[in-house]
Amino acid sequence: MLLAARVVADTSALVSLALAGLLEKSAETAEILIPPEVLAELRQVASFKDEEGAAAKAVLQLVSADKILVRRVKGRERLRRSIYRTDLGEAACLQLCVENGVSLLVCDDIDASYRLEAPALAKGIRLRISAAFVAELARTGKLSKKQAMAAIRRMNKLRHWEGGALETLAEKYLNAV
Repeated sequence: MLLAARVVADTSALVSLALAGLLEKSAETAEILIPPEVLAELRQVASFKDEEGAAAKAVLQLVSADKILVRRVKGRERLRRSIYRTDLGEAACLQLCVENGVSLLVCDDIDASYRLEAPALAKGIRLRISAAFVAELARTGKLSKKQAMAAIRRMNKLRHWEGGALETLAEKYLNAV
């Protein structure tokens, strides 16, 4: 199984899933946790009057409905000292995984994923992109492969992944279904 029962997700992954129209279905598949830093980023993105802003608003609605859970990072000082050369949102996501025994961090920020990979693996935490949710939905029969392919194509287009590493990874997950 690509996914776990509980996951931590960053802003980029949540926006991608919302753009694909699969955020709610993903929240039904796994308990999604976010730190307050991601909540703040979502509020900032939601202020934009574009598709990503609308997607962030959809995420915030699920947060308000307790379908996505906000959990504070307890080790705030440790977080400040171990920023993993990435922004505070992704660093808080990794720390939230550590503190809550969550073995999967979903992140669509390729630069942050690169920086977080070694410290995450050292703590037994796997990194996946949002397309892993889509592939898992297809693998478990909650989506047809055709629906999953359409969702991934939509993510590729709306997130401008065409020709990049995320498109390649998304296709890899889908081909594994």
